[in-house]
Amino acid sequence: ALIEPGLDGPYRRMLIVPDDILHYLPFETLRSAGDPRWMGARTEIAYAPSLSSHAEIEKRAERQKAPSFDLLAIAAPDRGDELGSASFRFREREVDEIAKLFDSGKKILLKGSEANERRLKASRFEEAGIIHFAAHGSIDEHRPVRSAIVLRDEPTSEEDGFLQAREVFDLRLKAG
Repeated sequence: ALIEPGLDGPYRRMLIVPDDILHYLPFETLRSAGDPRWMGARTEIAYAPSLSSHAEIEKRAERQKAPSFDLLAIAAPDRGDELGSASFRFREREVDEIAKLFDSGKKILLKGSEANERRLKASRFEEAGIIHFAAHGSIDEHRPVRSAIVLRDEPTSEEDGFLQAREVFDLRLKAG
């Protein structure tokens, strides 16, 4: 009911520009009455904050050099606080399985104690073709730029273990 009124046939790729509460909806999980498969299984889905920002991203991508390496995959361990959970215990296996799809010399894997913010930033992650996080997230609804990916806490580091959206906004990521 949400998507199909605007579709006139099957699409290989779809760009979603969600608004308001639709930011919380994973469009990949929608199904139609005529096709029982998840939408994400039959259509490649991408998101953009606006059409003008998507156009700018596309323009920058055309001018950008190729990624330095294919994959950066991070499996963040439990932090031992309210944000850590045993329910996410398969994240290292997830990262290992994804890594099998790439040439050995063209990937960086950060797992366990290596999955911290300092090490991530030192890995030149903005030069990766694909970045995959197996980690928890923290959403700040009052200040969205403080929403973050939760990484390993390192008390001896200047980093806080939260890769915040505001930190990512200024990067020129090559990941597609």
